[in-house]
Amino acid sequence: MNELTYFLKFLKRRIAPLLLIPLVAMVVCYFFTRLLPDTYLSRGRAAMGIVDRTNQFIDREQPVQGSEIERSFDNLIQLMKLRQVTDQVSYALLSHDLTVPQDSLFRVPSGELKKLDVATKRKIAAFLSQKRDTLQTGQTDRLHQARMNSVNNMVKDMRYDASSLLEKLRIQRLATSDYLEVEYEAEDPRLTAFVVNTLFVKYREVSAPITLTVAERATLGEKEPSRKSVVVIVAGVAAFLLCLTAFSITYF
Repeated sequence: MNELTYFLKFLKRRIAPLLLIPLVAMVVCYFFTRLLPDTYLSRGRAAMGIVDRTNQFIDREQPVQGSEIERSFDNLIQLMKLRQVTDQVSYALLSHDLTVPQDSLFRVPSGELKKLDVATKRKIAAFLSQKRDTLQTGQTDRLHQARMNSVNNMVKDMRYDASSLLEKLRIQRLATSDYLEVEYEAEDPRLTAFVVNTLFVKYREVSAPITLTVAERATLGEKEPSRKSVVVIVAGVAAFLLCLTAFSITYF
């Protein structure tokens, strides 16, 4: 008991640094987190026709087991994440930014996009609108490949590529229902809604045999609860515990 009393007196004599260091850490963390951009989240829902067995690819004559339904949903989620689908979303995003006014852009143009004049932007957008038909015909000439390499570089510079999209894209089944929910998070509420709605459209185009009914289109993204205050509090608590640990080691 005496040992605890002496230790508390020891801490009391050092109360100033014990409180000041965490406070400084919180202030510094606050100024750094102010630079973090706000994020927005859009979500949309689609009926897949699995649970009610209205889809063509499920044998209606046999009962559908729970495990089979889960596998079907897992397969559909993986299909939605295929490059064949996400690449089409990427090209739609790039085409959007090539054809809209400056104040309607989803993101600030990259260095390469800034150099393009209006006529060149229209040509690239026209090429992107024809790209899917070109792929279906199997055209792989050198000119086509050169154009695609240039387009893919622009997509990557703008962070519209498949890898970047999948980092912020979440697809999940809603409980035991027939619905898939798609969520996308980004710094622009218009961008989040565009990605979710375009993903539904491109998925339906690529997976023609599968019936997808959009039950709820994504609207402008809602602002996500700020994580900045959480970061500041965690920094303060961590600094306090570190100080307490250091003083304890010194005492004992």
